[in-house]
Amino acid sequence: LALLTASLLAKEAGFGAWTVQITLAAVIGFVVSFAISLGPIPWQIANEIFPLRCRAEAQCLIASLCEIFSASVALGFPVLQQSLGATLAFTPSIVVLA
Repeated sequence: LALLTASLLAKEAGFGAWTVQITLAAVIGFVVSFAISLGPIPWQIANEIFPLRCRAEAQCLIASLCEIFSASVALGFPVLQQSLGATLAFTPSIVVLA
C-alpha cells in the first residue's frame, strides 16, 4: 500500500507514465500477498476452533461478518477518497497495517 500511495503521489506530481505500471504492480502484489496470507484465515477459523455440532453456525457467522466488514470498507473508501484526496486515500490503511 505504501508503494501504491507513493506511485499515485508521483503521478500527480507529473513524474511520467511509469507510475501507472508501479501502481498496477502494487495492487496486484497486495492482492496476491493477501490471498496467500490473511485472506483464507476467516474460512479456517470455524474448522479449527468450533466443535462439529456448531461448526456450520460459526462458519455462517464468520462469513457474514467478513462480508459486512468487506462491504463497509468498499462503501467507505469513496468517502475517504473524497475527504483526503486521491493521493492520500490509502494513508489510513498504511498507518493501521504498519
